Order: sequence, then structure tokens, then C-alpha cells
Amino acid sequence: TAALDATTLPAEFQPAAVPVPSSMPPGMTGLLRPVFVEFNTCHDVLIEGVTVQYGPFWMLHPLYSENVVVRHVNVISFPPGGTLTFTDAAGSHTVTPQNGDGCDPDSSRNVLIEDSFFNTSDDVVAVKSGLNEDGARVGIPSENVVIRRIRSGNGHGGVTVGSEMSGSVRNVFAFDNDLTGDTALRIKTLPGRGGEIRNIHYDNIRITARNLALEVTTNYPSPTVTAPNFTLETRQKIPVMSD
Repeated sequence: TAALDATTLPAEFQPAAVPVPSSMPPGMTGLLRPVFVEFNTCHDVLIEGVTVQYGPFWMLHPLYSENVVVRHVNVISFPPGGTLTFTDAAGSHTVTPQNGDGCDPDSSRNVLIEDSFFNTSDDVVAVKSGLNEDGARVGIPSENVVIRRIRSGNGHGGVTVGSEMSGSVRNVFAFDNDLTGDTALRIKTLPGRGGEIRNIHYDNIRITARNLALEVTTNYPSPTVTAPNFTLETRQKIPVMSD
């Protein structure tokens, strides 16, 4: 179940027990929700034939990993009607799931996502490579990512690059997909992220979009990139797009 506010957390997790670091950027000082299923620094990963639903944040998150296959999965983070109702000791609560990306390869290489269904409260597949200074410091790109024969119901973005891409994203190939949602294909970043986005290919995509078929933006809004968060040098890191 989801915590509605800090008072619903166990005592050891109350803000007084686990204070927010003073270095935490403005806009990120609320309750931080964990990703649901993460493979961190792994090789030869196979996620196949499972249903994953209603996690607190991103659903599948290969991070710093290599040779990853996601196949024949159902990933659900957007419920019928858009809300979830649960009951705990305090009574009944209705919540609206948010940020429920389906699969987010993050600073990972040689990733195949295929023959799967997604119905998500945020992006369906979002290829990422770290956030701001942390992503630049680690410096591991996401590269050689293939997304094929996936279907989506709801989704804020279908096949997306970014916006966290400070370690760079290269060589993404998406083809033969059926995408339904707000915006089918998105490449999104903003000044302060740094890094590069290069060699992104879309082919044979069937789209039912409520908003846009394709969006490419270097002005994506983010609470983590504001003047108080960065030095002038960091704010001047402009992402590069090519090919």
C-alpha cells in the first residue's frame, strides 16, 4: 500500500528518524518512492512471462546492466478509471498512480524489449542514463536498445528517451510497435542535463495518440534543474542531439 503522508510510515522511517539530506535538490524533498523491480549492475538478465502491476514508481528498472531481455511480460501501473482504492487500519483510501513507467533501461547496454503489453501511468518504455551530476559522474550511457512488437494501452509517452540522460543515450531502435496514449514517441531533455542523444531510430510504428505522434524537446520541465540546484557551470551543460 502507498503511504499518503509521512505520518503513515513506521516510526523508523519518520522524517525525524531519517532526515532528508541537506544536499537534496529543491523539488525532491518529499517522500521518495522506490522503483518496483530493479536489476542493479547485472549481466545476462531475462525477465519473461510475468505480470508486474501497481508498483510505487518505475516498474522495471535495469540499471548499470548488460545483456538484458524483457519478453512476454504484462506491466500494469494504470488501473481502470485511473485510480486505486485500498484499505488499511486508518480506513479506505483512493490514490491516483503516478510516475509508473513500464520499463526504464538506465545506463544499460544491449537491451531487448519485445512481445509485451504495457498499460502505464507514465511512459511505457523510457531509456535513461542518470540524473544531472550523478549521471555525469557515473558516465555510463544507455546504448544498443531494441524495442519491438510491444503494445500499449494508456501511456504518457510510448517509446521515450529521457529526460534523465546525463550519461548519454545512443543506438535506440524501436520498430513494429502498437502505441496508444498521450504522445507515442518522445525525446525529452533540458539544459543542465548534459550528455548526448544520438542515433535514435523509429520504424513501422502504429500510433493512436491523444496528443502528439512525435515530440522532440530540449525544454522539458523538471524540478531538479533550477537555479538554486546547480553551479553556473552545471546549468550551462546543454544536451547534444544528433543523427
